[in-house]
Parts: sequence; C-alpha cells; structure tokens
Amino acid sequence: MMRENRCIMCGEHKNGLEVIDDNVIRGIRWVKEKLGRKTGFRLVVCKECYANYRKARKKFEGRLKLYLALGVLMAILLITINPLSGVVFGSMIVVFMYFISLLTYVPRVSIPGKAVK
Repeated sequence: MMRENRCIMCGEHKNGLEVIDDNVIRGIRWVKEKLGRKTGFRLVVCKECYANYRKARKKFEGRLKLYLALGVLMAILLITINPLSGVVFGSMIVVFMYFISLLTYVPRVSIPGKAVK
C-alpha cells in the first residue's frame, strides 16, 4: 500500500527527503493510533522547506545540548549537596530536561548518499 507524502514543515502533500522513523516518531504514531487519529502519512521535508528545516533542526540540536547540560549541572549540584537523594533527583531532572527539549523536536531526514548517524 502506497502511503501519501506529507511535508512536516508546510503540511502540504509533496515529495521530498524522507523523515527518519526514530523512537520519537514511532511514539507519536503509537499515541495517535491509540487515540484513533492514525493518518499513516509518509513524512518528508519538501525542497521548498529544506532551508527552514535546517534552521529548525539546528535550533533543536542546540536546545537539546543546552537542556541536557543544564540538567547535568543541576544533578551534579544536587549530588554534592546530598549524595544519596541527589542521584535520584538529579537523574529525574536530567530526564525532565530531555523531555522539555522534545517540545521543539525536529526529526532527522534521510539524505541519499549520506550515512545516517
């Protein structure tokens, strides 16, 4: 069955670079299926939106690093104050900061001829 393409940036039905089906995308698809809102589109980034996509992806990657670094710093601070509970709460903070970064999630795309990391 051929799935219809949908650009993740503009929402139009266009051809483009395919979005890599990672854990976040699979998680979103699973939730949508459980809610009865399954669409089954093949997610792409069209040629017209690629420049905006690159900016958004770079911004997401920067925020991910920043939030994780802040989470690790807070965890280290908590561990130095109280080692026993600091590990537990510090780990929770790092995980929370990771999930905060996913609010601006922009998935990777598969570029022909390039190895996917």
